[in-house]
Amino acid sequence: MTRTLKSVVDLQTMNPISWEDLLNAGDRTYNQIRRRATQSKQSGTARYVCAQCGFPVYAPLAPNKRPYWKHFAGAPVDCPWWTGDPNSPDNVSAQQFGGQQEGALHHKIKYLLEEILLEDNEATDVAVEEYVLSKDGRRRPDVSAIYCGVRTAFEIQLATTQLPVILAKEAFYESHGIRLVWVTWDFQNRPPADIRQSFLDIYFSHDENLFSLDAQSVAISTANHSLTLRAHAYRDNEWKSKLVSLREVSWNPSGLPYVYPTTDPWHVEFEKRWVPCRKRYDCDYQREKELLLELSDRLNTDLSPDDWQSERLPSLLDIMYSLQAGRPLMTSQDNLFGMSNSFLDTSDCLKFAKIFEFSARRFDQDQVLKRASVAKKLKAAESVVQMEKNTPVSLAVRLLFPQLLSANNRPKP
Repeated sequence: MTRTLKSVVDLQTMNPISWEDLLNAGDRTYNQIRRRATQSKQSGTARYVCAQCGFPVYAPLAPNKRPYWKHFAGAPVDCPWWTGDPNSPDNVSAQQFGGQQEGALHHKIKYLLEEILLEDNEATDVAVEEYVLSKDGRRRPDVSAIYCGVRTAFEIQLATTQLPVILAKEAFYESHGIRLVWVTWDFQNRPPADIRQSFLDIYFSHDENLFSLDAQSVAISTANHSLTLRAHAYRDNEWKSKLVSLREVSWNPSGLPYVYPTTDPWHVEFEKRWVPCRKRYDCDYQREKELLLELSDRLNTDLSPDDWQSERLPSLLDIMYSLQAGRPLMTSQDNLFGMSNSFLDTSDCLKFAKIFEFSARRFDQDQVLKRASVAKKLKAAESVVQMEKNTPVSLAVRLLFPQLLSANNRPKP
């Protein structure tokens, strides 16, 4: 007879977590607990233990989708809260497909993904179920390829996959520097409460993103010779979805992709703070110095705010943010032509002429370059030595404007 496990102890904080606490936890908190419990078990340690017998526990979902505490296999049966031994992940998978480890749709998508990648200009070394071997073990991704120069594994997620399997794959690929893309088929945007927990496990891994293929994304992938997935994210109490080529996605430190960040990237936060503090008649010099020091920390350089000023970086950022916005942001001038002329009139800024021209094209501000006065100054700047690629200013531009280097946002001829 199994019983209700009423309370556990978090060994990191030594705080109790009752089954009521678990039941009332939000989605994000519950999924953090769920992952931590399984990760600690896989590493040979314990994060949460039964408050009665001290045996490690985890937090699955009941058939009614309510979370509860359960002992891992091997817990003492004389524990007053003993919950029985769980089924193994392999047994669960075999039961789903009548003794097989994958279904017909899984099999079809696997080879469809291979066909798309073989025609993708960014993919090489495409393989189906090719083992990745190491002294720590081996994995056999559904499909693998070198994509945009980086080894990438693709795992197809359709049925209920146990969390230990998900985490083991993620940990293995991360430890070997292999990116991992979980792909499902024709994901339907439903309330999170109606979505299978295995999808939510992957969703919270991908910075709360999911990726799927469907008939439209397959057609676009085939037509463009570029793997295109549909990205999904639950934001502001509704699902957001869009088609995106794999080369356009961002990757978190674990090597998992995302399109919709849970928080703004650092360069976006920097812009939000930089623009207000540089207003001409309301300049916050102290805030400006703090931001320049923060930039130095990000670049691992010891340049001071005065050093950045000497390099004229603030002036360069002002014109680039204005080009990006399509209007002057930090000046009383009412158009980009005047601001651009003022920028290029400053002799110390002529070394940025190529960066200025490149940025104007990327930000679709070609009309600025066609203005006779601007074109004349750019012509004169051809005799000036331009900023080299690996200087601190160039590295700062790369860090603060990553969209300039986007593979699908090439400058116009």
